[in-house]
Amino acid sequence: GITGSLANNGTVIQVGGKKLILPDTQANGRYFENKIKYPTYGGLFGLEEYRYDSLKELQRSVPGYENIYYVINPNVRPNSSVTERGLANIDRAGLTAGQRIIAPINQLVPDRTFDSATYVAGQRREVPTHYFHASQFQPLNINTLFNV
Repeated sequence: GITGSLANNGTVIQVGGKKLILPDTQANGRYFENKIKYPTYGGLFGLEEYRYDSLKELQRSVPGYENIYYVINPNVRPNSSVTERGLANIDRAGLTAGQRIIAPINQLVPDRTFDSATYVAGQRREVPTHYFHASQFQPLNINTLFNV
């Protein structure tokens, strides 16, 4: 009952009449939603509600997708209008630019939810977005994650 197709430059599957968006990458039976972003002033990282809900449903409903993680590379483009603010927010949150952080999707609990601008099907839209505090994440350690 699972079929795959490409949609909006991302892969979706249909499960029980619901379209679920697959995570960005897979390695050794683990799946990863990867983002490069910097936190808000208060140390929060966002993930669109529809993506969060899709990943949680995928994990709940589809065998083989039990291990889904949200991975963030706290960073900001150099020489942009937000570089200074982004780096300050990364530092304020106790993070290091470029040092990836990770959390199992099923353990993340939104600290706040409000509408934020994003792109959906190539169109800029305001959508509900969940925000998670940086304290819910741990530094990514490949050796521990893959028991090497």
